[in-house]
Amino acid sequence: DNNILLSVLHSEKPFITEKGQTVFLKDYKPLYKYPEDTDYYQSENLFTPYEYAFVDLDKDGQNELIISELPDADTYLILHKSNDKIYGYSLYVRWFQSLKSDGTFLSSGGAFSHDYNTINFDENKYNISTFATFDFVGDDKKPSSNKYGFDPDYEKSVFEIDGEKVSFEKIEEFAEEWDKRPNAEWIEFN
Repeated sequence: DNNILLSVLHSEKPFITEKGQTVFLKDYKPLYKYPEDTDYYQSENLFTPYEYAFVDLDKDGQNELIISELPDADTYLILHKSNDKIYGYSLYVRWFQSLKSDGTFLSSGGAFSHDYNTINFDENKYNISTFATFDFVGDDKKPSSNKYGFDPDYEKSVFEIDGEKVSFEKIEEFAEEWDKRPNAEWIEFN
């Protein structure tokens, strides 16, 4: 299956976009769908592969092919094989960061606000599931020597693991442990 996905990367085989269009990668303009929206937004520019990695994101025993764009570009393209068809999903960089080899990744809402996620696929749709949230809001009345400069404002901050509220110390411990998980192995596209 990795070879079939690589044939899509090399524009030898087309894939089906989120809108149901069949396209070769060399002709693909990324489609974005932000979690809070229902509409897709199409990029003006063609997708330019930079690096790729194979990771079984949805734990179905088959790798997905994740392709990043040029350095500092805003898009990842995820190729998923289902029923002998290849589906492609664009994820904006802030919704798909720090990919780990176990398929988990971050989505970011700002400097100290991010979720820890997994993703599942259903033909031309995907679903992102959050298993931990780190949304730090500093209490400007309590300066601190920690890396955030302030203690958390517990009324405004959200720290959760598996849907349960946890302490600031517990989410920091979780984040440090998650960060130690092996990163996905990226291969430069040439």
